[in-house]
Amino acid sequence: MDRVKVVNKDRKMGYIILYLLSLLALCGLNLLVPETKLLWYLGAVVVSSVLWWKNRNINHRDVGCGVVLGGLAFFPYYFMGVATFFAYIGAVSVFKKSKHKIKFLKETNRRGISVTLLFIVTFGIVLGTINVFLNDANLNPGIQLYWICRALTAGICEEIIFRFLLFSIFATIIGNKDYTRLEGWISYFIMIVPHVLIHFDMSSINLLSVIVLSVVFGLPFALLQRKRDLTSAMGSHFIVDLIRFVTFQA
Repeated sequence: MDRVKVVNKDRKMGYIILYLLSLLALCGLNLLVPETKLLWYLGAVVVSSVLWWKNRNINHRDVGCGVVLGGLAFFPYYFMGVATFFAYIGAVSVFKKSKHKIKFLKETNRRGISVTLLFIVTFGIVLGTINVFLNDANLNPGIQLYWICRALTAGICEEIIFRFLLFSIFATIIGNKDYTRLEGWISYFIMIVPHVLIHFDMSSINLLSVIVLSVVFGLPFALLQRKRDLTSAMGSHFIVDLIRFVTFQA
């Protein structure tokens, strides 16, 4: 029995390493050939479809929520909206069975929703202000529907694909056992680093920027999902990007 447990543990660690290497390889490819970022969205559709088919526990309410989220992320890049729908459904199918779940809303009563809104506004404004000070672009304030849609797409699509879905794949590999300290660190690495790296190419990447973006933005959004809910992360991410877009229009 002990030998079986060791074998299973080693097998899971092998799957984790393979998963990490796959993510890092895709990140490396994106740095070299920025156009390959489309592979993230194609991969999200394929992997999510497999999870959806494997778990077969999605109801009409889940589909409706996915349609709304995908619709909000549809403009101006329709493929991001489609990928968002599939990624949401695939991840939800995992979290319905997993001990390590991320909820759309942690609490659905009035108090719970109010707390989530407080997190959205607080984190959104604080991180959005920090983002403005870190940006060296020229001030060009203005608000357009296009920038609102861009902020919505970023806040919803990126949180669902690069954190919600990626963590659900990790949760599938680990199963319902408690995480070791190493597995906990890996889970946060998966939720933070790939999302940060998609914002760079070989001409713009540097270690300091990656570290700053990971700690100042990636970690708070990951913690919001893990400790609170998906909605708080999406909402605050939307506000951060909206503040940047209306401040610089870029």
